[in-house]
Amino acid sequence: MVVLVVILGGGVLLIAKLYRRAPPGHALVVTTTHGMFVTRTGAIVYPSINQAEVIDLTVRALAFDRKGLATRDDQRIDVTATLRLKVSDAQEDIEKVARSIGCARAADESVLRELFGARFGSALASTVRELPWSELLSKREEVADMMTQLMKDSMQGFVIEDIAIDRIERAE
Repeated sequence: MVVLVVILGGGVLLIAKLYRRAPPGHALVVTTTHGMFVTRTGAIVYPSINQAEVIDLTVRALAFDRKGLATRDDQRIDVTATLRLKVSDAQEDIEKVARSIGCARAADESVLRELFGARFGSALASTVRELPWSELLSKREEVADMMTQLMKDSMQGFVIEDIAIDRIERAE
């Protein structure tokens, strides 16, 4: 009887030691010999067989400053905008991000700027070029929606939560 209690107690302690928990707002990406799986709660991770990484699923804000953009009526403007994005909650998107850029790098602002800076700048320039100066000032939400539509197909496992046009003014 004592032996059974010791074995069960040891088994419970071993499982508790091997259990990895995902903090709130994060997911645990576990790579096994059979592939990869994602859990938002936790999993038993065998150190010599599995690899487990935590990926951040919270929103990141990236501010961009673009100067000298041309409007439809050939005005030159400076724009400051903020892109808020995060790793998509879908399991296949989390796996895609984990495979392509890595779990730790997915929350690194410099990596996100490298990945999305050119796309964001291109979407901003294209959208600004389609509208006259007066509409850019009065329809900031529509400008943000147009930019979201231009970018949504090339997000590589990320989703746009919001685009905010913070400042629009004529270039000097």
